[in-house]
Amino acid sequence: LVRPGISTLSRFCSPKTMFRVVYTHQKLKKRKVWQDGTLKVHADGARMQLFDEHGKFVESFTSRSRQISVGEELEMEQHLVQIEDCLQSSSSEQTLQPPPQQQQQQQQ
Repeated sequence: LVRPGISTLSRFCSPKTMFRVVYTHQKLKKRKVWQDGTLKVHADGARMQLFDEHGKFVESFTSRSRQISVGEELEMEQHLVQIEDCLQSSSSEQTLQPPPQQQQQQQQ
């Protein structure tokens, strides 16, 4: 399943990374309703935590240690998650920046 607007080219991020994602609980429905969120992948690469657009915890997930790439879709126990962008990685000193629309709302 590829969501329109997602590049088919894979970009990899280092472990302990924050990703901008879309997710849905409608795993079996043909036309899914997607919500914005953030996925935190811990340094071991196996533990992941899904948060909604307001930073509220949604679900945690443990998988085999592997590298996550942009454009990939993960199936958690209760949600499908599509990786849209790498926000922060442990190899860089940059801080997590909210999406542009959240930045504009915070400034108003």
